Amino acid sequence: MNVLRILESHGQAMSIGAFRQATGKARIENLIKDHGLVRTGDTIHAPTLDPHILCAVQFRATVTCVSALRLHGLRVDRRDLDITHLRVPKTRHCKRSKNMRLEKVHIHRRGAEVDRRVDTALDALMVAIKCYLRQERWLDAVAICDAAIQSGKVSYEELEACVYQENERRVIKIFQLVNGKARSWLETKVRMDLLRAGFEPEVGVQIEGVGEVDLLIQPNIIIELDGREFHDTDDAFTKDRWRSREAFYRGFITLRFTFADAQRPGPPWHPIESAHEQNSPQEDKWLPLISVNFAHNALSPDACALKN
Repeated sequence: MNVLRILESHGQAMSIGAFRQATGKARIENLIKDHGLVRTGDTIHAPTLDPHILCAVQFRATVTCVSALRLHGLRVDRRDLDITHLRVPKTRHCKRSKNMRLEKVHIHRRGAEVDRRVDTALDALMVAIKCYLRQERWLDAVAICDAAIQSGKVSYEELEACVYQENERRVIKIFQLVNGKARSWLETKVRMDLLRAGFEPEVGVQIEGVGEVDLLIQPNIIIELDGREFHDTDDAFTKDRWRSREAFYRGFITLRFTFADAQRPGPPWHPIESAHEQNSPQEDKWLPLISVNFAHNALSPDACALKN
């Protein structure tokens, strides 16, 4: 008898009653010990089982919303990591396990019974949009859509069809703000701030000799967003300055912002406004071209060398 195969066929977790019936053993303590299994309350599961899936087994539910999106490989906000989002049918009473803390579980009443432990990325995304809107977290709703499309887990066309099929006004408004080229929450946040400030940023634009830039405001303002994950090494620092020089040679202004800059109330968009006003297409000469690093409120080393 292959106990691990039995458990795997049931999604890595089973109730004690189902486990006894499948193994034909009334006393299962030795089986659990010999095969390195774990007993949590009335559930037998593999030691590596994700806590969200374990929770779904105990509630006889499906992991959904941002919990499912995390299992599909998307990065989610830290505020959402400790909450397990579960979907249960509207027609079924959801009885919680005595071993689960209800304050750590968010129940979504949606649709009919489904035979899966984790929602599809598209279904989970639709639940997440509405969940964020109920919390008035519209920016996070746009950002999670951007991330899902950019990762390839959901296509723009799939999301569009689903949104307009459900035909909810607030969800449609969120979808109209989505841009699948955005590669991080920070890019989405800055793009939304710039739109509110009256700019029309283009996302993920390829510039010859420079490469892909985070945002571009026509005709020549590059905005680069330096998160610590990809810009905190010596190589990244050197490459960023090289890109700024290449952009300078081609007549572009490079403005750099950090995550902390974007989090501050009233982001420092006034340099962009100044550059945009003075550098209109009608002028015969460019605005003095510098690379500004707002993290230190000073000129970058490249710009200092030019100044001297």
